[in-house]
Amino acid sequence: PHAQSATTAEDIHAWIAKRLAKHKHFAGGIAFVGEGEIPKSPSGKILRKVMREWAKRDASGLRARL
Repeated sequence: PHAQSATTAEDIHAWIAKRLAKHKHFAGGIAFVGEGEIPKSPSGKILRKVMREWAKRDASGLRARL
């Protein structure tokens, strides 16, 4: 069990800005999900396909509002 941290999206963007080249910055933003919300297979592996589908769904919602 890890202690809860108060890391914000701005903290992460600032950390990335100091350490990574511009082309490696996050263009799509940062979303926080609880550990229990991450989809996993029965063997415990993260289901990346499901997470990609979530990202596509969220991105299409952003484009629709622009």
